[in-house]
Amino acid sequence: MLYKKHWNWQQKDWPKFTYNVDSINAMERDFLQKTGVSFGISKHIASEKKNDLIVTLISNEALKTSEIEGEILDRDSLQSSIKRYFGFKSLPTHSHPAENGIAEMMIDLYHHYDAPLSHEILYSWHDMLMNGRRDIHDIGG
Repeated sequence: MLYKKHWNWQQKDWPKFTYNVDSINAMERDFLQKTGVSFGISKHIASEKKNDLIVTLISNEALKTSEIEGEILDRDSLQSSIKRYFGFKSLPTHSHPAENGIAEMMIDLYHHYDAPLSHEILYSWHDMLMNGRRDIHDIGG
């Protein structure tokens, strides 16, 4: 039986990564163009709409990154948690632990995007993501 390796750490060359620059050039150009459009939009919209845009962008990122891990989050709960961490007005919504945890991590990343990545930051993010889980023994370590 052929076993397909899905995770980075399962690759035979882990942790030595290589990539072909030519294969990602088009994706990089597309990313930069969309980033420029988003930046331009953010400069020309009202403060409340700008807050909505930030919440949408952060929640989309959180939803997609969780989906990669096989976890499907509730968008309304996630956006409510993000708004609460920012101090924005939001409708009262029951916030689930998974959505609350990734919201806390994403807001921390938003506020400290330029901080050097360290073990302590990674451990802190892991602690946020696990948000009260008791079935994992090495949370934040």
